[in-house]
Amino acid sequence: QRQPENLFSKSRHVTLVGCAEIDGTSLPPWFILPGVRDIKVDRRLRHGPEGAKYKLSASGWMNKDIMREYLNYIIDYLKLCKSNRSTKKNNMLLLMDAPGNMTHTFSKTEEEEFENRGLKIMHLPPNTTHLIQPLDQDIFGNFKKSWYAVKREKSVYFLRNASIYNIPIWAKKPWEIATSERNIKSSWMKAGLGNGTLESLELCSDRV
Repeated sequence: QRQPENLFSKSRHVTLVGCAEIDGTSLPPWFILPGVRDIKVDRRLRHGPEGAKYKLSASGWMNKDIMREYLNYIIDYLKLCKSNRSTKKNNMLLLMDAPGNMTHTFSKTEEEEFENRGLKIMHLPPNTTHLIQPLDQDIFGNFKKSWYAVKREKSVYFLRNASIYNIPIWAKKPWEIATSERNIKSSWMKAGLGNGTLESLELCSDRV
């Protein structure tokens, strides 16, 4: 009897994509799971972080198609949350890692298309993300600390029974801790990019 085709590829890498605003709020995370077929939301994934999205790539890493979809998601999500503001005041600045470090770099024309929709992309200088990338300050650091605590708690299970479906479920609590309002604002301040307000970000924009 033929076994059912496995949804996932042989890769065991899972990518967590996060986005946090200077006002202390964060967008629901995206998980990129290793696989080659369209994913259906398994009932187990419903126990992951609130509002989380799930995508597949053969390797489990980000690629250009998923990144394009993610940037459009950011635009739609934030405009929905801030629909009471005028379009002029609702433009968004997205800080991203240096383009040379990514396989999903967009051309200038493509970035202009996002800008026309209200999303301006600013790439951080190479080799500076550990200093001035807000998510690399307290957010991912706290996430990893809490994640390793979960791994220690479930060490035997990790070794014997862990599956791709477990990752988002076990990541829920660490992500909630890492993306508290206080922690997000602290991350922006440690990166030297303001004190939790858009006005303070504008004051230090000349240093970015």
